[in-house]
Amino acid sequence: MLFQQKKALLLLFLVAIARLGFAQQELQIHHINIENGDATMIGVYDNATHQYTSKILIDGGQSAAGLMLVPYLEKVTSGTTAGMHFNYVILTHYHNDHYTGLLALGTGKITADSLVDPGGYDYHQYFPGQPDLISEAKPASLTVVAPWTTLITKATTHNFLKGRSQVLESFGTSDQSSLGHKLLIGQLNGIPVTLECVAGWGNTLSNGSTVADPLPAKNNANNFSLAFILRCGEFRYFIGGDLGGSNQGSYIDQEDPLIGYLGRGLPAGHATNGTPIAAGHICGIKADHHGSSNSNDATFLQAARPTIVMTSAGNNANWHLPQVAFIDKVAALQPVSNNTGTGIFNKGAYFTNLYDWGQGKNSLSEAQTTLSNKPGISFDYGNATTNKCSYVIKIKPDHLLTESDFEVDRVDISQTQVYTKLAVFLCHKK
Repeated sequence: MLFQQKKALLLLFLVAIARLGFAQQELQIHHINIENGDATMIGVYDNATHQYTSKILIDGGQSAAGLMLVPYLEKVTSGTTAGMHFNYVILTHYHNDHYTGLLALGTGKITADSLVDPGGYDYHQYFPGQPDLISEAKPASLTVVAPWTTLITKATTHNFLKGRSQVLESFGTSDQSSLGHKLLIGQLNGIPVTLECVAGWGNTLSNGSTVADPLPAKNNANNFSLAFILRCGEFRYFIGGDLGGSNQGSYIDQEDPLIGYLGRGLPAGHATNGTPIAAGHICGIKADHHGSSNSNDATFLQAARPTIVMTSAGNNANWHLPQVAFIDKVAALQPVSNNTGTGIFNKGAYFTNLYDWGQGKNSLSEAQTTLSNKPGISFDYGNATTNKCSYVIKIKPDHLLTESDFEVDRVDISQTQVYTKLAVFLCHKK
């Protein structure tokens, strides 16, 4: 009898230890300060082993990989061969402020199992084992840049890149389109972490259908951006490269069609105080096109009602990004939940960089006026300190199947204490 009791106690102890190990996992979304452009790492992190069990990299910024991207990844992933390896590397579109850092794939500084990009080239010469694309012809105005295909040649030759995603292989409008397909990134305490493609090749998922590119002849690489919704339990996050939200000039509006899809795919919930919220709510958004006024349509933002908005911008004075009009939209957003307490915030606005350029393009001044020191708002920007800072969203598995809560940390890889908690958000309940 004593032996059986000891055995039962040992079993309970082992179960408790196992549960503790699960509790130490978290989903992390890193918005990396690469000065100009976008770079985002998403991974399931184990606090006990200090390793990522799975992770992906979306875009790589405009700076040479060795300047900002690779040092950041080495710091937060331990810099080992396994740490610098990704399940997926994704390029949203062929602009150099998104692909330059990813050229590290051609040198082996970064390695990956699978590649996802907008396509538009004969990939059989690089990935001979891949199935054929659907019969639809690619948009005539989709231009593939030489640095990208040169990268793929090097990466596949040296086995730095094992293959191309067999799930996302085309973005046309037929039933065989990759729109709506999901990549399984990993598991957080048994909860799937998925990345669903909702836009590509200028086509957009909407309310029960796919809206085709209305102006496929427009030669603008931004119009062919890949856009995704990340989901893990009740947590919802949107990232869309340089997706457009306007029909001005060479842009097309893909944000308004997405509103219908969000309403179908993201169920209604409740604010943390019990107030009902409409379907389509997204917990966090990476601002489209670095805070451009040609994106981030007010109707789209109001429909999604994001609790936090992350914006990756830089020091390119010709771009004036983020634009003042976008900052005003972020400031006007009404939070889903209105309960605040010690360390609890309603809304977060984070920018990797903010600058004033004069001539009425004063993004930094506008953000400080409308967002800084306001009740319930957590506001920070990456060049506010001596060193460039990045941001990470941390989502723990506790209660994730029924509610969404998370924290945002500042990340400074030059410091001994890399992570500094900025805010905790109680977003919504199922």
